[in-house]
Amino acid sequence: MRISWSAKTLISHLNLICNTLKIKSDIPQLFLRLAPGIGFLLPVMDRFGWLGEAGFSGNAWGNWENFVGYTNTLMPFFDKSIAHVLTTV
Repeated sequence: MRISWSAKTLISHLNLICNTLKIKSDIPQLFLRLAPGIGFLLPVMDRFGWLGEAGFSGNAWGNWENFVGYTNTLMPFFDKSIAHVLTTV
């Protein structure tokens, strides 16, 4: 089967367009990967107190002890030592 010149030209243009779209999609893909990563890291940083005190600029816990206490209120049927272990899990 022989492809005419116009079909070959069309295929080369389609390849060029696909390659251009692939390059342009790398940057949004990077941001789409970074957004959930930052979203998961911010609560961890809040639990360790790296974002400031509790109640300041939207911080919920502010330190590890407040987070353990909050976890213990969610699971009152466990001792504090078991709640401390469950917060690390």
